[in-house]
Amino acid sequence: MRISQALNKLLREARWNDGVTSFNSRRNSKLNDAYAIAVAGRFNCLTSIDLPTHRSLTDRAVVAFAEDCSGLTSVNLSECFNLTDEAVLALAKHCSGLTSVDLSASINLTDVAVVTLAENCSGLAMVQQTAALAMEALGEHCPGLSHVDLGNCFNLTDGAVVALVKHGHNFTSINLSYCSDLTDIAVLALGEHCPGLSSVNLEQCSNITDSAVVALAEKCRGLTLVDLKECFNLTDAAVVALAESCSGLNKVSLSGCSNLTSAAVVALAEHCPGLTRVGLCGCPNLTVAAVEALAGHCPGLIRVVMWGCPNLTDAVVTELAKQRQGLAWLAY
Repeated sequence: MRISQALNKLLREARWNDGVTSFNSRRNSKLNDAYAIAVAGRFNCLTSIDLPTHRSLTDRAVVAFAEDCSGLTSVNLSECFNLTDEAVLALAKHCSGLTSVDLSASINLTDVAVVTLAENCSGLAMVQQTAALAMEALGEHCPGLSHVDLGNCFNLTDGAVVALVKHGHNFTSINLSYCSDLTDIAVLALGEHCPGLSSVNLEQCSNITDSAVVALAEKCRGLTLVDLKECFNLTDAAVVALAESCSGLNKVSLSGCSNLTSAAVVALAEHCPGLTRVGLCGCPNLTVAAVEALAGHCPGLIRVVMWGCPNLTDAVVTELAKQRQGLAWLAY
């Protein structure tokens, strides 16, 4: 097994290996199985490994980390396309203390691996994956789940979301972006079972309607980040409900919600003065009143994007920039 000179040097000099708890290889394009196995064998006190996008890694590397570093709590294997169930089963068997796992774009995994992970690692608090795998098992066996990222799960169904949240966990953040098959049923389940949500991303969940967002706003009043980009069916009613129920909102994206009028933005500005980031691209019905409301009520604005809003003028946008000098990004 060949190991690079750089790694040999690292291993020779690392007499203090007991103090090394984190291995991050985001910028190491040469990472391969041999490198990873050598690191796992030398630094067996690792608690965190960050190995995203290393598409040459195979199950052998992950198995080595699992067997040699049983104290792992955080693992990022996103876009490691060669991994199979064998890698995840090894983590489940040897690293029962895992709290955070990112398996995004793990296209070869099956329900078996994720179910076993959920059953053996009940302390999981954050899970990221891009396949609608074993939601019921995660919901049932991982009571500490608080952050779930299911973005780009194109086949995710309402039933899977309901199965995940129905056990009443203290979810604070959920990403369902680009899950285009979801309907109001999934969003209503979030409101019913996840009242502690502070962040929800529903970008391109284009089937959802005002009634679901209104219910979510009424049940999850602690929301601070809401992404409804390209939820084409929404009208002012949804945004007004968010504004009135969730006054702590600071980041809102409504880009592509082409039915909205200035009334929605005025409500946000008046009820949510802590707004810092607002996305309003492709909202052709907005007028000067929307910009004036943001300028007058939201002193902390740092990013406003309003491309594709033909009714806005240079003069009013310039005035917004003058009044809110903290703006780092203003585009229209």
